[in-house]
Amino acid sequence: TQTQAVSAAIMRSNVLTRIDLSHNPITDSGCVSHKEDTPGLLDALAANRRIESLNLSQTSLTHGVGRALGIALDNHPLKHLDMSSNHLGDRGVEYLSQILHTCYLEELNLSNNRISNNGACFLANALRGNLTLKILDLSWNHILQQGSVSLFQSLEENLCIEEFSLNWNYIGHGGGIAMTEMLRRNGKLRFLDVSNCNLPEECCEEISSSLKANSGL
Repeated sequence: TQTQAVSAAIMRSNVLTRIDLSHNPITDSGCVSHKEDTPGLLDALAANRRIESLNLSQTSLTHGVGRALGIALDNHPLKHLDMSSNHLGDRGVEYLSQILHTCYLEELNLSNNRISNNGACFLANALRGNLTLKILDLSWNHILQQGSVSLFQSLEENLCIEEFSLNWNYIGHGGGIAMTEMLRRNGKLRFLDVSNCNLPEECCEEISSSLKANSGL
């Protein structure tokens, strides 16, 4: 298949550092191979340690690639990964979260991936021990109050992330309160997007007060 041909070329390349395969019907079968003579895309990524940026946005991937993605990224020098507009869900994010402390990712885009509270909690736990990630995009998911609280609490401890997008999630009052507490403790964030998150009016004064005390935003 075309994906297998691309994978073989990536494995042989000594010069590629950035790969953009977005908006292609790669699917799980193109990423994960069950035959030694037909490598999948993630097999190629694991073999080629020169790749620093990989864009797999909108490539029809599901949680089925989660385990293989975790294996490929384990101690891999990849810095930028865009998995937006796929269907990883909570199960796929769980696998990815397990290796966030053993990879070197600086930017991770998981927007529009059907991630709910469970997936957000997996990521929150992983963020507490991560020292490399600087940009995280979780916009357009299904994260509600519980998941957002866990994420904001993890950002009270993680002082490496500089840009965090949670827009178009329904975080509500509880998420808003957790965010204000985080902003009082985290002075490293440079960008925070919580637009269209159903933040109630009663949170506005608390948010305003925390922003005044924040030295980063």
